[in-house]
Amino acid sequence: MLVDQQLIEKIAASVPGGLANIQDIKQASSCQSELLSRHLIGGEVAAKCVISLVLAVSSWDQLEDLTVALQWMINSSDVLRTAVQWKGLPRAFQIVFRRANLPAEEVRLRRDDDHMMQIRDWLKPTRQSMDVSIAPLMRVRAAPHSSKKEWYIWIQFHRLVIGEEFVAQILQQLGEHFEGAKAIRPRVIFGEGILFPS
Repeated sequence: MLVDQQLIEKIAASVPGGLANIQDIKQASSCQSELLSRHLIGGEVAAKCVISLVLAVSSWDQLEDLTVALQWMINSSDVLRTAVQWKGLPRAFQIVFRRANLPAEEVRLRRDDDHMMQIRDWLKPTRQSMDVSIAPLMRVRAAPHSSKKEWYIWIQFHRLVIGEEFVAQILQQLGEHFEGAKAIRPRVIFGEGILFPS
């Protein structure tokens, strides 16, 4: 399907920064269309479209270093700057943004409850929703340990553009980054079998 000017303008209206922030537009693949259908169903079906990863780092400085490294990866990768849009369109399209900022926020763990139990709550299906129309399809939330300097980092990726192999590559790059900086690299707390390569 050809992307005509009218369609481009319609898509640009929903992209932060408008037309100037669009690098490429192409049809979503059949696999992406199937995943999008599951995403739109919601609930546990949609939750399976999200890969959740929980890391731990030893300090605020290391947390900041990790988010800077993730943003650098986003800047360097078309895949990580890709969103999927379909509302009001004849079909679903992949939109590659020129610029996409990593959504990151700080959350708090309750001091009176077990931290690991609270972190497991992050992984519940009801907490896996993501807006897939805005890149990157990655989200970071970080919580400080109430009595240690350690920080827990919850990273979510959507399977519409990012699969387990790609997540493993991201972890490998993070591991190489922290080793190069002679720092203690993050450790995986929960990751659906995804680990830092040894």
